Amino acid sequence: MSRMMFVKGAAQRTLIEYFHKTSLNGFGLLYFIRKRRIQRLFWFAFITFGILFAGLSVLAMILQYLNHPIMTSLSEDIFFEENVEFPALTICSGYKLSRRKVANYADELSNAKGQSKDYWLRQLTLLEGYFESFAISPQVGRNLQNALNSTNLASELQKLSPSCDTLIVHCEVNDLNRNCSEIFTLKNTIQGFCCGLENQNLTGELTITLDSSQEDAFAMPQNVDGFTLHMSNWLGRLSIQPGELANIELQIYELQANPQLRDYNLDERRCYFHDEGINQADCLTQCRLKAYIINCQCIPPFPFSADSVNSTHKYCNLTNIDCMQLVDFNWSPDECVNCLPLCHGLFHRMVKNVYGYMHPWRSRISFYYTNKHIPIYQQNELYNWYQMLSNIGGVLSICIGCSFISGFELLYFLSYRLWLNFRNIQMQ
Repeated sequence: MSRMMFVKGAAQRTLIEYFHKTSLNGFGLLYFIRKRRIQRLFWFAFITFGILFAGLSVLAMILQYLNHPIMTSLSEDIFFEENVEFPALTICSGYKLSRRKVANYADELSNAKGQSKDYWLRQLTLLEGYFESFAISPQVGRNLQNALNSTNLASELQKLSPSCDTLIVHCEVNDLNRNCSEIFTLKNTIQGFCCGLENQNLTGELTITLDSSQEDAFAMPQNVDGFTLHMSNWLGRLSIQPGELANIELQIYELQANPQLRDYNLDERRCYFHDEGINQADCLTQCRLKAYIINCQCIPPFPFSADSVNSTHKYCNLTNIDCMQLVDFNWSPDECVNCLPLCHGLFHRMVKNVYGYMHPWRSRISFYYTNKHIPIYQQNELYNWYQMLSNIGGVLSICIGCSFISGFELLYFLSYRLWLNFRNIQMQ
């Protein structure tokens, strides 16, 4: 008798013993009703369906855990703050350069270089290449840069930008008049030089009146009407059209992360703790900066300061316009795979409600928090090991009546009883 026949006989005997003695009642019926073929066939099909359903359910649970191990849920805790400070707001005009300042600059160029003021005004419209690289051709950019002969034209752009005093004509904090120059200052951003809210612990309601007449706008093809609003930790933006009366609702929520999430790698938790990285908006800006440095060996004038980034890198100028166009065309946030949101902190977003219109030369907007009760969202593990074990056990118990003891019993029959039956058959 061959060894394979011994194994087959031992397996058959072990299977019969298992169905006879198992604690799983459903499997035991396959032994006790073995002479009733129709019932046995029905019960076999029912058990097979239970095994398949349980296997698929457990597999789906495991795959969900592997793909999304982190769960974000709204906590029952709500944080109340009486005086919520305003976030870092930025207000950008639809035009980039001041007509009066550019006219004075054209006078200086005319006196220094000999051409007429009108000639330089026409040439200075090409400065739009600094804000939108595809607005001019590389050759035209090089010609203008050579004609200006300026080694640091980026600093000149700040001098030519409209001041916050001309863009924001009136400010009120909690219905009290305030000097706008004390609240807003000109800042270098990715949209150009814009008016940023100074960190003065402002709370309550902020109302500002904007000059939307564009009376001081230096005409360039990319100019648009109105203003745009931005926040440093928010990737969105809002537009303010001329003449709008609008309320800007500031919404805030807090995100808390379980410290145990540090045990997961970044690919699984998809967020940084504060000591691991910066917020996503700043990271994307830095990622784009690296693309300019690698490809052009210079940094664009917006939104970087050469002193604050690295003194070894110069500003890009219009002679680098072809390289800047290449970066702008090919760069995508998808390339910055390491730019992830923070795991915890305070986050804001803005919602605009237009309630009327005034003269199109003015726009009036009010900032305030809609609710001082800050909702808290918590990030935790989707399952702990004991929750995973409990869920799997629950599925197996419902579908096939299986438990930890049943599993140990199955291992017992597949190992010791199978070996024992194999040895007994050999001895016979």
